[in-house]
Amino acid sequence: MTKDYFAIFLWGMTIVVLTLVISLYGHNFSHSFALAVALLPAIFAMKYSLQNISFGDKWIGSRNLIFAGSASLILGGLMVVIMYYNFGLFQDLNEKPIAHPLHIASLVTLPAIAAWGAERIIEKRIPHNDKVTFVSDRHNITLNPTTILFVESNDTEVYVHTYDGESYRTRTRISHWEALLDSRFVRVHRSYIVNINHITSYNSQRITIADRTIEISRKYKDTVMEKMPHIKN
Repeated sequence: MTKDYFAIFLWGMTIVVLTLVISLYGHNFSHSFALAVALLPAIFAMKYSLQNISFGDKWIGSRNLIFAGSASLILGGLMVVIMYYNFGLFQDLNEKPIAHPLHIASLVTLPAIAAWGAERIIEKRIPHNDKVTFVSDRHNITLNPTTILFVESNDTEVYVHTYDGESYRTRTRISHWEALLDSRFVRVHRSYIVNINHITSYNSQRITIADRTIEISRKYKDTVMEKMPHIKN
């Protein structure tokens, strides 16, 4: 099973399990399914917080986790309210167990933790992808990720720089590249994602890759410095 297929399977099972759990609150299948799908954005947000917040500084990490977690739970509660309004059951909302904040918290937090843990396990067991495909100047380009030095965002365009000196222009946003590339890559700046296996030197302020020196922004500093000891040549 590839990582892409695993992700589809993982989130499909998340919806199925959520639907079954929500049905225990007395909802019919269609309402349970709709609520499960509606909670996905909050679950995605919670999982993203778990995998991207660094605890290099425990106080800052804990604070960021509390803020991000609270925002995710508020989003989950808002989605439940909206769905009840669409169901025409808004007046009965206070009488439903699912509306209790602790129930919403469990429906968002537990799937997010499970998905985060499953992805960490599969990251170790499934080999890295050996190709990545994207569109550059109306041509389909397929590269082995090991040949990519770094991805650079420049306003509305993104450039993929490779080991052999090629640069491919694409409109695939850097946030999509961050999700597309695997653990061999790390985002060091809002405009740069680098292949850690091609880094020649680094300190807490900047990294050097090939002949390019790239600043490490404060937002990504803790994540970058945590990952650097795992560089493999």
